[in-house]
Amino acid sequence: MMSRRNLAFKYLTTFLILMLVPLLLGGWGIIPKSIGQFRNWSIAFIVGSALALMIPSVRKDAREFMQGRMEPTEQETTWLRNAVIALFSVAFLKATLLDYFVFHVNGVDFSIYDLTMMNTLRGRFMESFDGTPHMGVHSTYLLLGLLPLHAIFHHPIFSLLLEPILLASAAFPIWKLSENLRNSTRLAVLISYFLSTWVAKNLHYHFHVEVFYVPFFLWLHHFVKKENLRAALIFSTLICLTKEDGPFYLLPYWFAVYLTGRFSKKIVTLTCVSIAGFLVLNLKWAMPEFRGGVTYALAGRAATYGNDFSSILHALPHAIPQILKNFFVGEWWKAWALFVFLPLLTTYSAFPSLAVVGIYSLGGQLMGGLLAYDSAPLIPFFWIGWIELVSGSSGIASVRAFASRFETPVSWLITLLILTVGSGYLVFRPIHLEDALRTHSLLADIPQTETVCTQTVLIPHLRYPRESFPLTQKCLDDSRVTLYVLTTAYQTYPHSPAEIIVWMESLKKRMDIQCEEKERLLFCKRSGI
Repeated sequence: MMSRRNLAFKYLTTFLILMLVPLLLGGWGIIPKSIGQFRNWSIAFIVGSALALMIPSVRKDAREFMQGRMEPTEQETTWLRNAVIALFSVAFLKATLLDYFVFHVNGVDFSIYDLTMMNTLRGRFMESFDGTPHMGVHSTYLLLGLLPLHAIFHHPIFSLLLEPILLASAAFPIWKLSENLRNSTRLAVLISYFLSTWVAKNLHYHFHVEVFYVPFFLWLHHFVKKENLRAALIFSTLICLTKEDGPFYLLPYWFAVYLTGRFSKKIVTLTCVSIAGFLVLNLKWAMPEFRGGVTYALAGRAATYGNDFSSILHALPHAIPQILKNFFVGEWWKAWALFVFLPLLTTYSAFPSLAVVGIYSLGGQLMGGLLAYDSAPLIPFFWIGWIELVSGSSGIASVRAFASRFETPVSWLITLLILTVGSGYLVFRPIHLEDALRTHSLLADIPQTETVCTQTVLIPHLRYPRESFPLTQKCLDDSRVTLYVLTTAYQTYPHSPAEIIVWMESLKKRMDIQCEEKERLLFCKRSGI
């Protein structure tokens, strides 16, 4: 008979067994979509647990568990940790591949990064669509380090799988950071990460370089806590090389390091000066050079109040009311509320988090909604703030004392909120495998000598033709294009289905083009080419 000491292990094992149901059954066309949603099974487990509390003996066990008297052993904890990481890593990979084969990977951003690496290997240094100098739009120097791997795999799936691998890898620094917590709390922290809405949203929006911020900032914090300066500087460098906004979040983090005295003030000051110097040189010199001397400009979705610093400063006095409104109505308040606002009560989390929020407030309501990959810079600081406070490592003294004293109930309350509140959770999209593979094969078989104009949702399925152009009227009129591929069977973003139908009909009427329908795709080949 299992002893009462092992009940915590039994409880968590039951949860993981239940999570196998969506992992194994989710995604198959004959299985209802609701079966493949982890959130539904999480809620079912929570409801079942709540009902079990009606039994007096279970209530007594739960009370003792919350008081830290029924912790899993080290051996049990190791087994549960490995099971959690393995289960959800497989789930992340499966969800990503299903998104790919059901044509739910939109090639607007994903293909920009993927084709930038492919074109560099072809001798066109960091060019994206139609010769656009990507490094002049986003300084993603880190992509250069991925080129050898991209050359080996030579397939869009390489870029696709970076997202689930990087997100899952964050579990390792999270586990190390939580080493001073009780075993059950460490497992709660880990499970809450894998099943959080923000991680799932990043996963389902597929590869964006911002995903590197998640493991990089967590590893940085781990090495700062261990006072390993060399490793901390390595990860700070990697963050700077990820994207041009990285230093904006890194500087306030190192300011927090300065305040907490982990390293000498001279070293921290020199580090901050170096980061600031890189930021200025990159924005004022390097990025404009990549664009032929054109001044750095913000991307459209971030340019609500101007697309460069001078225009933003000019508009700022008139825009302050709206910017403040953006700050106070942003989705981050809901996120902080799920963590009982703990991330705002520690220096390591509050300073960089507020920097992200401040920049996003300048970007407008679209970024403030954290709808897609925008939450990536915030994700590590949610968990850093939580762990710091409940472990008693930093934060406001009175709050730190309270949180560490009630470590187990506070942590399981946060886990409960994360598992039940919000939208955009990890899902397996249903697939009819044979149909999906046939369509994918038709696109993959397009010769690499073709210049293709097609919808962004189809571009990730091409095997790197000579050139790929996102579908626009300009693309339809481009004399360089040798093949057009259109469909209304899948998502048509950024165009409406009606627009696609009009373009399909116009292509069929052109005398210089021959069209043929295959597997719900319209292939139109330019005659004589």
